[in-house]
Amino acid sequence: MLAQSLGAEVFLNCDLPSSAERLRDPESFFRSLGKGLVVLDEVHQLPDPSRIRKIAADAFPELRVPATGSSTLAATHKFRDSLTGRKRAVERVPVLAEETGSFGVPDLEARLLRGGLPPALLGSDAGFVSCARGWDSLRPEDRGMLWEHLVLDTLVSLPLANLSYWRDKQRPEIDFVLPTGRGAVDAIECKWNVDAFETRNLPAFRARCTSTHQLFGFPRTQKLAV
Repeated sequence: MLAQSLGAEVFLNCDLPSSAERLRDPESFFRSLGKGLVVLDEVHQLPDPSRIRKIAADAFPELRVPATGSSTLAATHKFRDSLTGRKRAVERVPVLAEETGSFGVPDLEARLLRGGLPPALLGSDAGFVSCARGWDSLRPEDRGMLWEHLVLDTLVSLPLANLSYWRDKQRPEIDFVLPTGRGAVDAIECKWNVDAFETRNLPAFRARCTSTHQLFGFPRTQKLAV
């Protein structure tokens, strides 16, 4: 969906044999286009996708050739060139709660239940959780779980390192732990209802931090299992 939204002059779905045939001689193909934007979708389906990208980058700098493809291990053997200096990573962060009004989502309750991400921004979203669980309304405990999810989305969008959570064997836990300096952290507890906020986990965390403690990291692409 993101690739289709770019408005490219040429969009090739490399799943199709006709697209593979057009790219059989990539030099002639790119020369025929002159300049502009060419999207190669599902590029991992081609026999040698890195060669095609290398030719485009080196011989046709007037062309912009974004490519999408699988990141699975089964596909990586086809990329015989690392494309060093010819590619850059783009990290797509979630749509934040405060941004959803721009996409016609009326309030936070609707955002939690229905999601509301536009087609061009499909991704991890609390609304998918509600749909998968068959919810047509939210209970208080549901809101709390989904609210944690949205808070995590916001934290992931920030330039933070070592975003973690904490839990000990007696089950007290801290939702998010952010290192803020040498020997210092911010502990974040998420509650949908402020009246339900309890502090008992914070002293337990503080006490453990004075001796030994264990933090569990969130990979930047992982979301809460709600």
